Amino acid sequence: MVIITKLEAAHRQLTTAIRMHFDDDDVAAIHTLVCAAREIYEKHCEVQGIERMFEMIEASRGAALLLVGSLALDPIDDLFPVNRDVGGRSSAIQ
Repeated sequence: MVIITKLEAAHRQLTTAIRMHFDDDDVAAIHTLVCAAREIYEKHCEVQGIERMFEMIEASRGAALLLVGSLALDPIDDLFPVNRDVGGRSSAIQ
C-alpha cells in the first residue's frame, strides 16, 4: 500500500487538472480537482501560518481582490450555459 501526504494528494490533483485542461477535458472534473486541491492547500497554509496570495493582494489592492476573488470563486453553474447542446440534446446542469 502506498501512503501519500495530503500535500502530495493536492499536488497530484492540481497536476491532473492542468493536464486535463490542456487536453480539453471535462470542465466539471477539472473544477472539482482544483477545488479539492485548493482546500488542502488553504488548510495547510492556515496551520503553517503562511499568508495566502489573496490576503497579500487584499492588503495592497483591496478592490483588486474583489475582482480576482469573484472570478476565481464563481459557482460551477456559471461555467455551463443553460440549455447547452450536448450530443444534440438540450440540457442544463442543476
